Amino acid sequence: MVHREIAPGLEKEVMEVAIHLPEDIAQHVQKQWEDVARHVLESLALAWYQSGELNEEQIRRLLGYSTRVRVHAFLKEHGIPLRYTMEDLEQDRAAHDRLGI
Repeated sequence: MVHREIAPGLEKEVMEVAIHLPEDIAQHVQKQWEDVARHVLESLALAWYQSGELNEEQIRRLLGYSTRVRVHAFLKEHGIPLRYTMEDLEQDRAAHDRLGI
C-alpha cells in the first residue's frame, strides 16, 4: 500500500508492507527478536545493500539513521563490507579539495 505521509513541514510518499506469518512462526520469531518488524526491515536492508539494489544513502534513509557513519557501523555489526569504488574515492578527494582538507 502506498500512501502520503504528512509530517510538520514534510510530505512524502511511503509504502507500507504487511507480512502474514502463521501463528507458530510468529511466536518463534517473537522469542528471538523483540522487535520483529525492525529485524525484518534490517534484514531486507542488508540483503538489498549486498545485492547492490540500495546504496548507503538509501539504507540510511530506510533505517532512519542520521549519518553515513551510523550506516557503516550497522554494516560492520553484520559483517558486511562497504562498497567503496574508485568513483567514491574520486568524489571524496574532490570534496576534500573543496574543503581544503
